[in-house]
Amino acid sequence: MSISMTTNQEQWQKLRQFGTPETQAAFDARLVELRDRLLTANGYDYSKDIQPWVGSEITVAFLSSSGPSPSSSTLTQSEKPLVMVVPVANPLLAKQLLDQQESQETWVERSYKGIEIKETPKTADELYSTAVLSTRYLVVTNNSQATNRVIDTYQQLNPSLGSTPGYREALSQIQNSQPFARMYVNLPQAAAIASANAAKPIPPDKLAEVQQNQGLAATVMLQPEGILFRGISWLHPQSEKLRVVENNAQMMPELWPADTMLTISGAT
Repeated sequence: MSISMTTNQEQWQKLRQFGTPETQAAFDARLVELRDRLLTANGYDYSKDIQPWVGSEITVAFLSSSGPSPSSSTLTQSEKPLVMVVPVANPLLAKQLLDQQESQETWVERSYKGIEIKETPKTADELYSTAVLSTRYLVVTNNSQATNRVIDTYQQLNPSLGSTPGYREALSQIQNSQPFARMYVNLPQAAAIASANAAKPIPPDKLAEVQQNQGLAATVMLQPEGILFRGISWLHPQSEKLRVVENNAQMMPELWPADTMLTISGAT
């Protein structure tokens, strides 16, 4: 699963205006929790250290486990791969932050396929792994192997999300010039993980049916009246559900009243 969110402060301020005072307070509390955990605890301030150089959109990806089982119920937090990709709009300012990071003796350095990686020691409460890809992206993960997988993908050694069958075509149908967020879910992987961690696993026949799907994507836009979700899902290229759709109701429009504004027909 991946979620891409805007870094535009005006859009975030607009989002905070929706809902009731209770939901707004809960939303603010959650943002403060994330800020303290990811930034404040590591000596960073977003407006001072991050905002001056960050790009227009940050992507967070939840990766499947690289182990033999999709179950994540027994994995520790650092074994549940989480990746944050931060585009660098101002490399010079970003380098200043990284130089500050280098001055901290607690970081452990290693190299993977020519890319320098800095990580917190294994004795730390939480593992953080960071790498810079061609001064274009800052990658932050909670798992060393996840960082390696990102580097492999960046060097085109592994397939990327953009190469997922039908992904680009599907997103082009729901694209917006200024979305607040974009989301993608790998339905077969998500169903397998959900089944493995459920008290009552999904029956094999139902799980096999879900495997016919390829993905689910959505674009989130902030409108004056609220939040607009525009979504789309599509089937796997080899799905057995693929069939020719026929319209057997060609005469139906002639049967509706003259003042009809909208009709919808379909077939299964």
